[in-house]
Amino acid sequence: MLHYGTPGQRTSFFELIICQVKYLSLQKYGCRIVQRAFDVLEQPQKIQLYEKISKNLLELMLDDNGNFVVSKIIKVLPKKTVLQVAKMCTG
Repeated sequence: MLHYGTPGQRTSFFELIICQVKYLSLQKYGCRIVQRAFDVLEQPQKIQLYEKISKNLLELMLDDNGNFVVSKIIKVLPKKTVLQVAKMCTG
């Protein structure tokens, strides 16, 4: 549905997961949903998802499931955002 859904369906999906993005990122199957969201959502929505979980990046990086979400963030978001992630990793 996400890949072939209408913009309205994607917006509804975004609204459903934005409030639970950290929780989903830490779950075995939830992290796959978040990764897929970063693949199909529009860039402003991707940035909003990132901003919602940016305070928890270290926790996600150290988690068995969350690390996949951080990897996806690095792959799909703008270089500026990736540099922010790198700064958080190095302190």
